[in-house]
Amino acid sequence: MPVVQNLKGIAYNNYTTKVESCKEELYKTAEDAIKNLATIPVLYNGGAIELNDYLNIHYIEKYLESPEGTETHKVLKYADAVSKYGLKFQYEPVHYTSGKSKTEENAYSKLTEDGTFTPCYVNDKGETVEIAKGNTDATGRSAVGRRPIVLVKLVDTNNNNAVVLAGYIRLEIQLKSDLRLLLLIRVNLNNHICAMALNKV
Repeated sequence: MPVVQNLKGIAYNNYTTKVESCKEELYKTAEDAIKNLATIPVLYNGGAIELNDYLNIHYIEKYLESPEGTETHKVLKYADAVSKYGLKFQYEPVHYTSGKSKTEENAYSKLTEDGTFTPCYVNDKGETVEIAKGNTDATGRSAVGRRPIVLVKLVDTNNNNAVVLAGYIRLEIQLKSDLRLLLLIRVNLNNHICAMALNKV
């Protein structure tokens, strides 16, 4: 019997948010990300992280002629999305300021299109400077408490990088790693579902 697979959303491997449709799903809009908790903690002097390591894709699998309500909720690992379907994540910084600060939050990080995120500080010339791993200088600590937001797009490399899914991550640059501060909860992703569309017959 033919099987239909519908992609439903970009999701976290281990974290939850307040998104109503799926607690593991990325925020739907930049405004949602700004208003809500950060979801990925980053040590200010811990060096770069790879955002691809934090994410996966949720989808529904259903036999074409099976009755409604018989769908199976599944997780597509990112490596499989790349190798089997030609999908990949692309990342962009979101430009916004917080409170009375005139410096954009994303100025305290460097972000590559493929998802390498590096904490930074802003020097007296307004330049973004990477914080060396293990550095404890006071200048680097100015990044602590900053919350850059990143747009994540899942694109189809077989279709001129057409956007298939999108969502927003809010990171928090921390002095020490403290998951409790962010109220992040580990979950069993196999029992949950998020939110958009790849068909395979």
